[in-house]
Amino acid sequence: MQIAAFSAAKDPDRPEANEDRFVVVQDRLYAVIDGVTDRSSRRYDGRTGGRVAAEATEAALLSLAAEGAHPTLDAAGLLARLNASFQAVYRRHGVLEEAKAAETSRFGSTLALAVDRRDRFGFFFVGDSGIRFNGGEIVRHDKDLDHITATLRGFAYRKVAKAGADPTATELASRALCWRGVGSLPAEAASWIGEADLVEIREAALARLTSELPKIPVADITRMIDNGIIGAQGGYQNRPDLALGYSSLDGFSLTVAGIEAFDRPKAGIATLELYTDGYFALPDRPTIAAWEAKADEVERVDPAKVSLYPSTKGSLGRIRADDRTVVIVSNGDPA
Repeated sequence: MQIAAFSAAKDPDRPEANEDRFVVVQDRLYAVIDGVTDRSSRRYDGRTGGRVAAEATEAALLSLAAEGAHPTLDAAGLLARLNASFQAVYRRHGVLEEAKAAETSRFGSTLALAVDRRDRFGFFFVGDSGIRFNGGEIVRHDKDLDHITATLRGFAYRKVAKAGADPTATELASRALCWRGVGSLPAEAASWIGEADLVEIREAALARLTSELPKIPVADITRMIDNGIIGAQGGYQNRPDLALGYSSLDGFSLTVAGIEAFDRPKAGIATLELYTDGYFALPDRPTIAAWEAKADEVERVDPAKVSLYPSTKGSLGRIRADDRTVVIVSNGDPA
């Protein structure tokens, strides 16, 4: 068995701010974890909510591995461990009751997990981290919700850039509109565009998205465009009954139905690549060097993340749009 793992913070000068984690316990379990950016901007002993959430997820997995509970692990057992770990962290920071009462007071994370069951692997997914099998088949759940906010940001980016803003000002303005929606003009954009431009951005985004996402109610698309990530996204978290619903670990609201789980025989698996969404494109070969080369290519062709790789954030100089993490497990030699 060959194992390789790599994780990098979006800001190379602040590795301690990386909200991704990976867990590797050979012959037991392998995971990548992506802490969700905390919409409240709170800090817990100086760490972001996303970092704390990723650490809580990591602690639960290490405990499972240490106890040898992995061979019979199911979605219900995994969820119980994860919830307990999150709630212990809330308690330690004195915010347990607040987190119980309000979704906006919770932190969150995604998870892609493979557990070793001797002759097979068990797989568990929460959120949009993914796994690639044998360099080809991909299991990952991209959120339509992210497609909506990324599309909105793209229209905002182009409008602000056309008004003459430099790349930094354009990024900050478009990110603010994606974050808060077009219901009002944020200060970051007010030097470059006006209320009439907001209307144009809104109409263009709505027209494209209603065409591209015909199964999503127009009211939901409109809500996301008008209110952005801060004002609207939380209402869809762990709501499988809603068209824009998505799964996220938060210690309370995720149910077993929000965890995708399945097993596969080891015999058919030569390589597993577990990765977070900080990698915007996948390489041809299952090696760390190939993953990083692909990430560098993405930065060369679309650093702003508004054309080939649309996202809710773009890169700013050396600071990339997101943290990135990959774990590669191979039966052969991954070079």
